[in-house]
Amino acid sequence: MVAPVLKSFQAEVVALSKRSQEAEAAFLSVYKQLIEAPDPVPACEVARGPDDRLQHPSFDS
Repeated sequence: MVAPVLKSFQAEVVALSKRSQEAEAAFLSVYKQLIEAPDPVPACEVARGPDDRLQHPSFDS
């Protein structure tokens, strides 16, 4: 009577452990790719730069 419940519980624990390991491996894979990516701040500053030099029209006539 207890054996089938225990086996089901054990199977669920094994499935959750496998899922956890796969999720951690996927996260680590994405993290490794992101850590090697260049810093986007300089490119964002260059892209933002020309707009800062433009003079906006004044409507206070």
